[in-house]
Amino acid sequence: MTDFSDLVVARSQVVIRTNIYTDLAAEEVTIEGLQEESLLRALPEVFSRLVFALEADRVNLTYAGFPSGWVQLTSAPAWGELGAEDFFQVIRDPALPTLGKMRITASTGASSSTIQPGDLVVRYGAGSAQKLYVNTEGFAPVPGSYVDVAMTAQEAGAAGNIGNGATLYLVTAYPGLSVTNPAITGTQSWITRRGKDAETLVSLKQRCDEKWADLSLEVSSQRFARIIRDAFEAAGETNPITRIYVDDTNPDGPGSVWVYMAREGSTATAEDVALVDAYVVPRWRTGGGPFKSYAASTLTITVSGTIKGPANSDSALEQASAALQALAPTYAIGEAVVYLEQIRTALMTGVSGAVNVVLSAPIADTSIPAGSIVAFSIGSITVEP
Repeated sequence: MTDFSDLVVARSQVVIRTNIYTDLAAEEVTIEGLQEESLLRALPEVFSRLVFALEADRVNLTYAGFPSGWVQLTSAPAWGELGAEDFFQVIRDPALPTLGKMRITASTGASSSTIQPGDLVVRYGAGSAQKLYVNTEGFAPVPGSYVDVAMTAQEAGAAGNIGNGATLYLVTAYPGLSVTNPAITGTQSWITRRGKDAETLVSLKQRCDEKWADLSLEVSSQRFARIIRDAFEAAGETNPITRIYVDDTNPDGPGSVWVYMAREGSTATAEDVALVDAYVVPRWRTGGGPFKSYAASTLTITVSGTIKGPANSDSALEQASAALQALAPTYAIGEAVVYLEQIRTALMTGVSGAVNVVLSAPIADTSIPAGSIVAFSIGSITVEP
């Protein structure tokens, strides 16, 4: 099979210069003995540099003309974006910042003056690895109590998805205030929308391929992924649905289809379901059975055990929480299995200094029911240096 790398090769400056010398020799033009500052000697050098500077554009433009070549455009992704938008009318998903709620606790002597949006800055980590978060709504601290405040990461990307109970610091000075990030009541995380990196070119190509499935009469997960995205775009919203499960086994009579949906870090909201139904039902094919979308149910798996190796217990628990939160969205909706070894691996790789992980819960691999997503909660985890 012919590969793009066999057909499209960026020529080095040496190769370009050598070709020029070869052509000059074929025309019986010699440069031997000429000084470096002579015009005839300098021209091939200058021209080879100019041509070499255009080689990357030539190669990238060629790759951009073929979706299979987009994966090669890591240094110039805009070429792939242009091809997707111009030919397939598919726009690359941008990076999104983490959204969530942090708890601002005020001492009895703290001020209750309103803090305006953007005035409270919270830091996690230090140096080049630090993450900053700012409040997106104004709030008034409550002396002797706390307020849960909506926050957003200053930089978009998955790196902002820190674990619950992280060690946080107030960058802006507000005497008597402190900050934490416990899980929101009724959920497993402080995060309301997980941050994500910009869509990869591999994913962009896949969505372009899937767009053709939307033209088919067949029911498929690819087709419904496209329809759901169209529903949100038609409403002027960014599509938050990252996982779907299509039940096309006639669950509600002949020709009926049920679609279960989930966001990256949680199940779909009631608003998500209503928006999709409002878009799809009027467009559902004539003669087909009923269509209905549902929010995926949540299967919560409690994780307990011992992590051996880390010197800092608090930091290890923060990292364990973040590792489990990152693992949960990797499972499809239903008809999958959460293996114990996957949990161990996530904790081993996600917790700095971990040399061994012994789980006391769960005690066996867990099957995910159809139409369900996984959420992890931390039960009792002991950290041993």
